Amino acid sequence: DTATIQLSSLVSSSTGADEPAPVVYSLADLADEETDYTSNGLAVTYSTSGNVLTTSTTAGTVFTFTVDANTGEAVFNLEDQLDHSGAGDDDELLQINDLGQYVSVSVEDADADAASTALTGLIAISVENDIPTLTLGEDALTGTVQEDALGNESNDPAADDTDGSIGNED
Repeated sequence: DTATIQLSSLVSSSTGADEPAPVVYSLADLADEETDYTSNGLAVTYSTSGNVLTTSTTAGTVFTFTVDANTGEAVFNLEDQLDHSGAGDDDELLQINDLGQYVSVSVEDADADAASTALTGLIAISVENDIPTLTLGEDALTGTVQEDALGNESNDPAADDTDGSIGNED
């Protein structure tokens, strides 16, 4: 499942008397950064390559967070489950609120004056719990067996009853 957010709505810039300068979005350089999250009981780590933050376990990718450097559009793509508290509440939300600390916004004007900041505490993704459900049909299932089919091997040796039961002799 995916969620798209516009980081540009968090930022405004002013270049003063200098020419307008573009705002640039980037991710911190991470390699197997530990997190507090687990997936299928396995520890989750963060790594980045360019403007893609990949969250993974030893079993594979859990989610990706991609930031467009020019527009600030960020896409969160959930690829595998994240472990919740285990309370069994389908409405339980797991908050991923540490992504902003890895996103930097910078601007540099025409005469190389620069400013940058991280979006710490400003990005939160909520992952709703998913619990299994069962739906039962309206009609009961029934089957029929015949006691006569049990036979009575001890009284009728010619009976062709391969289940080996002797039945009730009464």
